[in-house]
Amino acid sequence: MDKNELFESLYRDLLSKWFPACLTSDAGFSQNFTHDWVNEDQGIRSLVFQTRMIWVTAKIADSKLPYASEFREYCQSGFSFLIERFFNQESGAFLWCVDSDGNPVGEHKDQIHAYGMSFAIYALAAATKTFGPNNALPAAKLAFEWLERNHYDPEFGGYFECTTLEGQPILVPPSEALEVRGDAIDTRYGLKSQNTHLHLLEAFAELYRVWPDERLRVRLVELLEILTVRLWVEPGWLHLFTERDWTPIEGGVSFGHDIEAAHLILDAADVLGITQNYLEKAKQLADYCLDFGWRPDGGFYYAGDSSGKPTDTTMNWWAQAEGLLGLSRLAKEFPSERYAQMAEKQWEWIKNYQIDSQNGGWYESVSPNGEPLPPTAKGHQWKAAYHDGRSLLYTARLLGSEA
Repeated sequence: MDKNELFESLYRDLLSKWFPACLTSDAGFSQNFTHDWVNEDQGIRSLVFQTRMIWVTAKIADSKLPYASEFREYCQSGFSFLIERFFNQESGAFLWCVDSDGNPVGEHKDQIHAYGMSFAIYALAAATKTFGPNNALPAAKLAFEWLERNHYDPEFGGYFECTTLEGQPILVPPSEALEVRGDAIDTRYGLKSQNTHLHLLEAFAELYRVWPDERLRVRLVELLEILTVRLWVEPGWLHLFTERDWTPIEGGVSFGHDIEAAHLILDAADVLGITQNYLEKAKQLADYCLDFGWRPDGGFYYAGDSSGKPTDTTMNWWAQAEGLLGLSRLAKEFPSERYAQMAEKQWEWIKNYQIDSQNGGWYESVSPNGEPLPPTAKGHQWKAAYHDGRSLLYTARLLGSEA
């Protein structure tokens, strides 16, 4: 892999398609784009999408890339909208979804979700590096305090998935419809999810870099323990859901989340100065994904059953992005093993099949034979420039770039 090729793709195939196309004058980032980048903005703004785009623009703004100053302006625009329309400055909570005027919308409009709060903290911590500690950091601290007050489980540890707007944990379905569909990330009410705790780990590590608070350090260590002990299944995969007391809900494995967990665990350990303690766990996760979820010629399938047998062979964009970064991080830690070769194969898959060479952007889903699958939209509330953007930027840095 060549770092310059990764940077070229980052701009050509991703950033130049999203920006400035997704910019609005005063309503955050547009999030709905067709396969050929026609803006179908309906005025709905998802917390997860907005904060992921703030994170990306902050990271580019804080880089040595030639367009960094341009992205500083994009970041400022997104940050201003986030604080004005999503954020309760008294409580520290961020709404899940709003319209362009900041009114809560959707069936989860009366809930605060820890998953969404994690991405708010992730974005604000990154923006702190861009704008300085007096701008974004106070909001990140308030968001952390909200989580500690209202989502932290004092009996069993970890975090409740969602609360009311007043901060009361929601442990039973608030309606018959939501009993079927679950919460905002499709988790059954009352359970704890790997997904939320993985992204809290990601967010707290980013926050600790700019705010090395002792209580935050304790929570970061606890999240590492949750991922590597309570959710852990030998020989190296993670339960997706548990009861409140961490009793596992039997189910399958998400290869994309587990290879993502491999590099996020190491990132959190890095910031704490305890990387050596978690190298073997990260290696086990990567090995399991390669042994059971790896397409022979490169790339990760979407999901498998508890024995590792693939049950969904879709090649999803975010799983490939996390695969590239995860394998590249393992290649740095274990240069004599197979990870560098597998990262090369992952990149070849992405270049040849996951990136839309005609229109730009990454296809959301591709068959194992490389055929694009529906949905074909390049942007929606779950598909921003975050997974692919982070993967290309950070992988290039692992290859020695100073950008």
